[in-house]
Amino acid sequence: MLGRDCAGELEGGLVAGVSDPRTDGTHAEYALLPADQAAPIPEGLSPEEAASLCVTGISAYIALVETARVSGGHRVLVHAGAGGVGSVAIQIARQLGCEVFATASPPNHDYCRSLGAVAVDRLQDAGLHHRDAAVRRDPRHHRRRYAPALAEDAQARRHGGRARRRSDPQGERSGATTSATPWSTCGRPAERLLQLFQWATSGIIKPQVTQRFKPEEAGKGVRHLRIRPRKRENGYPF
Repeated sequence: MLGRDCAGELEGGLVAGVSDPRTDGTHAEYALLPADQAAPIPEGLSPEEAASLCVTGISAYIALVETARVSGGHRVLVHAGAGGVGSVAIQIARQLGCEVFATASPPNHDYCRSLGAVAVDRLQDAGLHHRDAAVRRDPRHHRRRYAPALAEDAQARRHGGRARRRSDPQGERSGATTSATPWSTCGRPAERLLQLFQWATSGIIKPQVTQRFKPEEAGKGVRHLRIRPRKRENGYPF
């Protein structure tokens, strides 16, 4: 069954979380989640907003807070800044005091700026050969789509900096890039969700909910997700 994140009722309260990828998903009336992969939804946060922060929020949180460990004064580059993970990554990096740049297609530059990033079409537009961390989607799925940006990112890493990949937790390589890759084996989803929810209710980050569908409109929602954005003039859909 499809679906990874969800929100719903549990013993009279509201919770949100992520399913175990080795079991059924969450696109159903009932969903079974491991206890350590769900967290209570605080007042002031709707179920839709909480669910929107689960997979995308945790992916961005791991990349920036735990892997790259960015902090005030660092420069962070987010690829596909108008996407689900990218839009949350921009806000988290800003919350941590970083200067944030985001690659996006020109029609989405204003959106990225509204989140707190300097929007660029290509890396050289902002002279990003010296920055402390970069967040991108898993290149196995997006290599062709983002080939120009990823090539420039590799060139930027050669100029030095800290690197922390999942396979290199001590950060001993030169350059700094983290990928928003599957994190089901990383542990502690509930702790990360609690932090994300606290940031959301405090107004530090804003969940990006653009459309809502009723349960009986599930088919319409899936079709909406499957519509691929038209390829932009620079080759990027976001």
